[in-house]
Amino acid sequence: EVTTGRANMIARTETSRVHTILRQSRAQAIGSTHFIWRTSRDANVRPTHRALEGKAFRWDEPPECDPGYHALPGAIWNCRCWPEAILPERF
Repeated sequence: EVTTGRANMIARTETSRVHTILRQSRAQAIGSTHFIWRTSRDANVRPTHRALEGKAFRWDEPPECDPGYHALPGAIWNCRCWPEAILPERF
């Protein structure tokens, strides 16, 4: 049986994951190859995610955001981070 708290965490995670995938798809459709990792910059940000804040990564090579896990921002459990697309020069 899944508790309400766990169900809410799963819903938040999956909603965030969808937003990340949409950002990635839109960015890559116009030629973006990289993104900048962004956090909410508050006390609840995980130390491993805080260390990624402001750094650039390739869409197809997500960083290790938690020990043993490589993922895009917002695509791992309870992550409130998001990718800021780096747009091609023409934009």
